[in-house]
Amino acid sequence: MAPTPSGKSAAPAFDPTALADAIQALVHNNAAAQSSVGPAKMEIPKFVYDPARPTCAVVWFDRLHILFRLHQHTDAEKVALALNALDGPTFEKVQRALLPDAISTLEDFDKLKATMVKVFDRKVSVFAQRYASFQTEWKGPEHESIGDYCARVRELVSACDPAKFGEDQYQTMVLLMGMKHPSLEVFRVQLLNLLNKNADTTLDQVETAMTATYQTQQEQKLPMGTSISYVKKVNNGNGKKPFKKREKNSSSTCASCGGQHSRDSCRFRNAVCHACNKSGHIEKVCYKKNNNRPFLDTRSSNAEPMKDRRPHPPNVRFIDAVPQPSSYHGSGHVID
Repeated sequence: MAPTPSGKSAAPAFDPTALADAIQALVHNNAAAQSSVGPAKMEIPKFVYDPARPTCAVVWFDRLHILFRLHQHTDAEKVALALNALDGPTFEKVQRALLPDAISTLEDFDKLKATMVKVFDRKVSVFAQRYASFQTEWKGPEHESIGDYCARVRELVSACDPAKFGEDQYQTMVLLMGMKHPSLEVFRVQLLNLLNKNADTTLDQVETAMTATYQTQQEQKLPMGTSISYVKKVNNGNGKKPFKKREKNSSSTCASCGGQHSRDSCRFRNAVCHACNKSGHIEKVCYKKNNNRPFLDTRSSNAEPMKDRRPHPPNVRFIDAVPQPSSYHGSGHVID
């Protein structure tokens, strides 16, 4: 008797190759879908230039690299996303820095990064970072937590290349930090320039440079004090005292009126005497009026009127004349 066929059909054979192809196609479709919608939905952080931060552009591009790991983008798409995160003035600066290349056709993301780092970041020497680390200040946990402060210290020290901070670097750092007086600004600037140029400058090299600067300062100083007196003495080596112009004594007796002032400033210097009809004096100090004897000794600035100094003859007295009109020339009467 022939066997009766079963009502169940046999299971189809498993094909691993077909399954792998299906999985690969699914992954490819998902990647294509993410690539097509990724740039439109990605939120790129805005670039904010901060002059106080020397590496603001580098830090911003580090954030972009992390975001670009989530989606697959070409360099052209990365450039477009990065430029779209710039404000107007920043975009114009980058555009000028890229010339002669046109920013609208730029597809090199690395070139964009290098250009922005050059424009917005500044290079800080290792010595400057070391010096800044020694100026670190902590205001307490009320302003900055202990963990944040320790993290800041780690960041500062890691930027100082501590593996190369040896004896020479420590000596020059101590030397610089000891120059606190304002008068030492010349040496501070000189030392800063040397160490910014080469952080490994030795203490002996610094000492030589500072000594040369100090000697130059001493040679350029002008002679002062006793040195000036010495120079004047050499110039007058003939033994003669320098001529000093004699000054007129403003309190000398005036020959025109008898007052205590200079004759040059007297208002009677051109007056006509009523006694002798000569110009240059007044009747009060007339030469002929007083018996042909001068009224004063013009050779002495402290001269007194002659009539006050000479003795009066006996039985003679003088009566001062009352001023008369110019037609009358008598000055007085002598009475025995």
